[in-house]
Amino acid sequence: MRPHWVRRQLVTLLFLAVVLVLVSGFLELVSAVRLSTRQARVEASLVTGFVRGQLSVLAAAYSPDSLRAIGRDPRLESTLRDALVLAPSVARVGIADPEGITIAHTEPSRVGTIIQPYPDLPKAESFLEAVRLLVALGVKRQIVAYQIETRLEINRKLYAVIRVVLADTYIWQSVREAGRRGILTALIVVPIAALSGLALARMATGRLRTLEEGITALREGRFDEPLPDAGADEFSRLARELNLLGAEFQRRQKEWEEESSPPLAAVVAGQTRVLMRLAQMASGVAHELRNELQTIQSNLEVARLDPSRASEPLDLALQGVSNVGQSVRGFLKVARFRPLSTQHLQINDLLRHIREDLATNAALAGVELDLALTEDLPETVADPEVIRQAIDNLVRNALQALVETGGHVVLRSDGGDGTVSVIVEDDGPGMPDHVLAKAGTLYVTTRRDGSGVGLALVHQAMELHGGSVQIQSEKGQGTRITLVLPVVPA
Repeated sequence: MRPHWVRRQLVTLLFLAVVLVLVSGFLELVSAVRLSTRQARVEASLVTGFVRGQLSVLAAAYSPDSLRAIGRDPRLESTLRDALVLAPSVARVGIADPEGITIAHTEPSRVGTIIQPYPDLPKAESFLEAVRLLVALGVKRQIVAYQIETRLEINRKLYAVIRVVLADTYIWQSVREAGRRGILTALIVVPIAALSGLALARMATGRLRTLEEGITALREGRFDEPLPDAGADEFSRLARELNLLGAEFQRRQKEWEEESSPPLAAVVAGQTRVLMRLAQMASGVAHELRNELQTIQSNLEVARLDPSRASEPLDLALQGVSNVGQSVRGFLKVARFRPLSTQHLQINDLLRHIREDLATNAALAGVELDLALTEDLPETVADPEVIRQAIDNLVRNALQALVETGGHVVLRSDGGDGTVSVIVEDDGPGMPDHVLAKAGTLYVTTRRDGSGVGLALVHQAMELHGGSVQIQSEKGQGTRITLVLPVVPA
């Protein structure tokens, strides 16, 4: 990793850490505003209830018109003083008559004056309300006190007004203490998380670089350089799949090198065809893997740059690793044909068995599966299971193409010029030209749930038998696939 790239990563991580500290601290401040405001309202309600009860008792003992005398009662003065002791958030308490003249107050000098009004204490229950109160307290500093006012009525007439005044310094002190705690916590936790994310991303990038080197070794024919695959994570499983792929390449290469049975020219020609096709498919596998690895690396870079939001890109990276494993397994399925067990084969008998086995599938799909056989065809030399698998794949593909519309699938046989042919023909939707040009290429499929392996298996089976595959298709007109096999020499 180049030095300037490391510096850029460190600067980015530092910026993210600062942003997280600021956001975390701000949220802590808002939470402190909400909690301290709620506590202040609770204390104000308790004080109001305490004073209201005492005032009601005194009102019953005095005449209805003696409110000012009640204000001078020592018991009421004692109640007001006790309220300040019991409620730290309360700055002062005043009682006024219906005209607003103060008759009792925790500050005696205010008795006889018009009671001073203050803004009502906001509830600050919602996030936005708490933010507005925080701005008023900390930025504008416009408010120095808030009030909670309660009206006392006797015989449905206003008797007195109780006004509890709350100092904003109580709320602001709670905010400052919470802010210090939140910022201190963020300054400790965020750098640890950032460093952990950086270490994890670097480790994953190193593993990806090792996998990429392994793929390069496969492309260059260096099959004796296995990747480290100890472990149970996705990277180790992928490394094991790539090692299996390299071992398969090496095994086939050894078989071809040791092959010396006559006729040598025919063997070499056949094996060369198989090798060329495997090489083409390997190139496609390498391209598929490189694209997936680039996607994985991009998502890991995103996770490294923002560890707090690493869940989604890491999930995408793991999905990419799974896709790579699926691609490798698909290639191995095509490349792992066992050595052929050939015998004399009557192709018509094989087609009858296949039709019988797939009749139920055709009926369930609403498709008619018919035979059109040319009798007295010569025998071919082939591995029955390999040929059966190839034809079975073609018929199943045809049935799936017609499952929504219904239609006909015909299994034909024909012969001539030293060959026998198997034709699978359907009247389905067919393939457009751009799809037809890639038919049989590994991983190319037109179905959403397809793997793109079936036709590649058919091509590989024909190459192993010295045969060929011919595909004819037109969009809206159906598809005709012909398998051509050599016959037994007379």
